Amino acid sequence: MRKDATAPVDLFGCSELGRRKATSPEHMRFQTLISSMLSSQTTDLVNEKAMGRLFDACGITIEGLEALGEEGIVQAIKPVSFYTAKAGNILKVCAILKTQYAGDIPCTFEELMQLPGVGPKMATLVCAYGWGEVVGICVDTHVHRIR
Repeated sequence: MRKDATAPVDLFGCSELGRRKATSPEHMRFQTLISSMLSSQTTDLVNEKAMGRLFDACGITIEGLEALGEEGIVQAIKPVSFYTAKAGNILKVCAILKTQYAGDIPCTFEELMQLPGVGPKMATLVCAYGWGEVVGICVDTHVHRIR
């Protein structure tokens, strides 16, 4: 049904934003995770701009985000929804990834769900685009619009 149509998610979705400036498979997975965390209750275009500012500020690496700190992350990701909470969760996730996953992201849905600020839709998306593992279908509140 969409072969002749392009939606914003095709250009600015989390899977695309994770790939844009990735320097390695691990970096791509991490950026996909961060992009999905920012995407909740935020339009794809706003998320894309926030990811661009975040990349310019720190390269979207664990070390770069930690150096930027919570206030720096907040400034980079505004106006995504709940930017203060998301900045805090991003720093918590960075600490967990460093200590428990050698700087990479978890490879299972269950482990991803244990990360602060990560819900089922995000974990499903990251499994699919970060690890190539389809564990479900990502849908949001607007799924009722599909005919």
